[in-house]
Amino acid sequence: MRPLKILNVVHRYYPSIGGSEAYAKEISERLAGDGFEVSVFTTDALDLEYFWKSGKRRVNIYKETRNGVIIERFRVIRLPLHNLTMRILCRFPFVFFKAGFSLPSPVVPGIWKRLFFNNHLSFDMVHVSAFPYNSLIYAGILFAKRHKIPVIITPFLHLGERRNDKVNRYYTRDFQLRLLGSCDRIIVQTPAERDYLRSAGIADEKMNIIGQGVNISEVTGGDARRFREKFGIPETRIVFHIANKSYDKGTFHLIEAMKEIWKGDEDVRLVLAGASMEQFDRFFSSQDGLVRKKCLALGCISDEDKKDLFAAGDVFALPSRTDSFGVVFLEAWANKKPVIGARAGGIPDVIEHEKDGYLVKFGDTGALSHCIKKLLYDKDLARAMGERGYAKVRDSLTWDIKYNRIKEVFVNNLS
Repeated sequence: MRPLKILNVVHRYYPSIGGSEAYAKEISERLAGDGFEVSVFTTDALDLEYFWKSGKRRVNIYKETRNGVIIERFRVIRLPLHNLTMRILCRFPFVFFKAGFSLPSPVVPGIWKRLFFNNHLSFDMVHVSAFPYNSLIYAGILFAKRHKIPVIITPFLHLGERRNDKVNRYYTRDFQLRLLGSCDRIIVQTPAERDYLRSAGIADEKMNIIGQGVNISEVTGGDARRFREKFGIPETRIVFHIANKSYDKGTFHLIEAMKEIWKGDEDVRLVLAGASMEQFDRFFSSQDGLVRKKCLALGCISDEDKKDLFAAGDVFALPSRTDSFGVVFLEAWANKKPVIGARAGGIPDVIEHEKDGYLVKFGDTGALSHCIKKLLYDKDLARAMGERGYAKVRDSLTWDIKYNRIKEVFVNNLS
C-alpha cells in the first residue's frame, strides 16, 4: 500500500519562528517519521511583515525536503497601494474576496495555481492553519472540498482581552467562522478557545482540545555564563522576554514596568529576544539613555543562545494579548523559570496564577512591575514556581504526549 499523503498549508514554516510555525514543523516531521507522506505548502516569508511591507526578509529556497517533509514555498506579492487595495477588495460580498484579501492575509497566486491547475496533485487529507492568514486557509479548504477529502484546521485563535475586541475581531469574523464550520475537525488550544467557538455555534463534536508541547531536551542545558560573557551582562539578575517585539506582545508595557524597578535597583538587565516590529523600533528609539543601557534588544537568536538565555534568566515575562497558548512559557518552565503572562487569550488556561506563575491584566504596568519584583527578590518563591511549572511540562505538556493525541485525530479522520 502507498503511504497516506497529508498536505499541511501554513502561512510560514521553518526557518521562520513562531508558535504556529513550530507547531506545523513538529507535527509534519513526526507524521513523516511515522510513515505518512507529508507536504507543506507555505509562503516565502521569513519576516511576518513581509506579507505587507517591502524590505523584509524572505526564504529563497522554494522546494526542499527537510527531515522527511516535502516543503514548497510560494512567492508573496504585494499589490499597488497594497493595504488600501486589500481593504477595498475584501469589502466585496463573496468569501473569495473576504478571505483572499483581508489583512494581514498574504497574496500568493502561486499556491492557487499549484492547487487548482495541477491535475496530478493528490492527497488524502489537508491540514490548515493559522488565522488570521485567511487566504491560505481558504485555499486549503477549497482544495479539500473539491477533492472530497477530509480537512482539519488548527486555527490558533487570539481571543485577546475580555470585553475588548481589538484583537479577536481579526480572528472571529463571520466568514472565518464559516470556514471553521466547513472543516471536518478543529484542533483548539485551550478550553477558552473551545468555549468561544461553542458560543459562536460550532458543534462540540467537531473540536478537540489539545494545545501544544515542548521537547525538554531541545530547550534546556544552556550555559548562563556563556550568555553573560557573549552579550556583556554584568548585572546580577535578568528579566527576559522571547517573542516578536510589539505592543500586542506586551513589550512596551514590560519596558515601562522595568522603569519602575530601575528607579530603586539598576542591578537588573532586561533582555528582549525576537524579531522587532517597526512599531517597537520607533518606541525604543524614543527611550532615554537608562532604558537603552539596561535593555538588551536582540533580534532572532540561535537555538544555542536561546538555551543560554533560559539558563541565565531569572524571570520570564510575556504579558501578551496575542497568544492562543504561549509555547514559550513551556520552554521557560522546562528550565524551571517562573513566568508572568497576561489575562488574555488562552494564557489563563496555561498559567495557574500564583502557583506556577503570575497573571496580570494586559497593559497594567504597575501590577507587572510588582510581580517582577516579587520574583526577583524572593528566590524561594521563584524557585517553587519554576519547579511547579517544570513538573507540569514533564507530566502533561511534552510533544511526545501531545503528538500522540494529534496523530489520533488525523488517523481517525483518514479512516
